[in-house]
Formats: sequence, structure tokens, C-alpha cells
Amino acid sequence: MINWPYDAKDYNPDGHFAPIPPGDYRVRIEEAEETRSKAGNEMFKLTFSVSGKKNKLWFYIVFPYPEDVNYPKKKQMTNQKLGEVWESFNIPVGEMNVLNWRGKVGAARVKQELNKESGEMQNAISYFLTRRRQQELPAWREPDGDAGSDSMSMRADSNIDPSLPF
Repeated sequence: MINWPYDAKDYNPDGHFAPIPPGDYRVRIEEAEETRSKAGNEMFKLTFSVSGKKNKLWFYIVFPYPEDVNYPKKKQMTNQKLGEVWESFNIPVGEMNVLNWRGKVGAARVKQELNKESGEMQNAISYFLTRRRQQELPAWREPDGDAGSDSMSMRADSNIDPSLPF
């Protein structure tokens, strides 16, 4: 049986953090992985920390199949997203090894949108800011009250002990 020192002060009955106000924020790529979409397309899944906040944001870059009837439009959207990430985070154009993206700091326009499943407002990335547009933003700050990057997220997987073998 697991012996766990439960502290009720850590329990949030809402189950998540309140959305941050819409606006421009410095963001850091915490996780970047190659995976597949529900439709089977290759995609990049990116997880971001927000400067000075404990919230996390997610962003997906999906690579369409050439056989897709909407391929030209989807290809343009994918190239737009890749270009924004490379520019905003000062990643060399064409760098497709997402492991090299981790830890890079850039900036994003954050919006709020309705989560269709829960009916609650949530944050989403609208687009990434160019380096020129980031110049007016404050420098990157770790989340409040956090000396490292082990911040709480809006998902329940952030409190896993990194020394565990899985």
C-alpha cells in the first residue's frame, strides 16, 4: 500500500487553475514530442510554461497527408505554424528535431475559448509573436513561488516524482 502524506490545502475542488487573461506572454517550450493525431496524421505536440504563471498551454502542429483533398490549405497552415515557432523561439528554419526545441523561450498571443466538453473557458495559443514584437515584453520569469520548472499544470500529471523508473 502506498504511504502518501496527503495535505488538503493542496486540493483544488475546481480541478484546475483559472485561465490567465488574454494577451501576449513569454512562453517556454517544456515538452516537445512527435506523435500522431486522432486521424493518424504525424504531428508535433508542444507543452508550454507561461512566464510568471503556473498554467500550461498546449499547441499542435499537424502534418497533413498529400492525398487529403484539403492538402494545399492544410499544408499552408502547417508551414505557417512551423514558421511562427521557428521565428518566435529563434529555432533554425528547417529544424525538425523537436527535442532541440525544449527549453527555448519565445512569446505567444494567448486567448480564451470555450471548452466544448466541460463548458468552461480555457486558454489557447492564438499565434506566436515574432522576436521583434517580443521586445516590449518583460523577461522570462519562473512561475510564482517556484524556483524550478516543476510547476503545477492544468493537467494532473505534473506531480510525478522524476526519479520513478517509468
